Amino acid sequence: MKCLILLTIFSTTILFNILIYYRSEFSTRFSIKKYTNYTECGYLLEAWNPNIHVLLIDLEFLKQLNYEICQWDKNKRIQIGVNKSYKNLEYSLDKNHFDVIYYTDDSEKDFLKFDIDGGRIIPRRFEASLSGNIAIPKDPQLFYHFWKRSKLLNCANVEMNRTEFQKPVLNASTASTLISRLRDELLDNGMFMFLTDGTLLGWYRECTIIPHTTDLDVSVFKDNYNPIYKKKVLNNERRRLP
Repeated sequence: MKCLILLTIFSTTILFNILIYYRSEFSTRFSIKKYTNYTECGYLLEAWNPNIHVLLIDLEFLKQLNYEICQWDKNKRIQIGVNKSYKNLEYSLDKNHFDVIYYTDDSEKDFLKFDIDGGRIIPRRFEASLSGNIAIPKDPQLFYHFWKRSKLLNCANVEMNRTEFQKPVLNASTASTLISRLRDELLDNGMFMFLTDGTLLGWYRECTIIPHTTDLDVSVFKDNYNPIYKKKVLNNERRRLP
């Protein structure tokens, strides 16, 4: 009886060790297989370098570039922006590697318009470095904030019947220039502004400013406010708007 018990314990121990071994072996092989799908980001961009100029807009890939070691799953496509002027060369882009989003680059505008999500608009105010024909935003975090705020919203374009007493005070073109320059100045100080009050109402209702308004209303969120900017204003250290 005692021998039978010992034999049972011995057999159970061997079976348990065998199960542990094969479980570990399977886990190791799975991990190695999964890891080998990943490639160093710089090498991947060099290997996938397209024949035309493109802009790297993949937020996840840009996030990886912030890490000391950047790895990317080579079976996963990278989202890129392509100028519409290259649309006739679309065949030269490997769709197995890239998810292509076309954009409009109008030299008379201060923004790029992307054909995605009903339209996205981002300011031109970002620098990029080149890896072959791939332009990569130098400040991925700034580009990320631009993209997250880029959703294009349509205005109502309502025609207002105003009285003769509501004479225009601000020219729409001048107001647009002022807002753009203030936007750029706030961006230089790390702040993202947005329209509020009457200026927001005018844009949403009429797709322009309310012509008889005497000021422009903008704000920044409290957690995005830079107190140094206030000192620049008080000390007259900011650049003057026209």
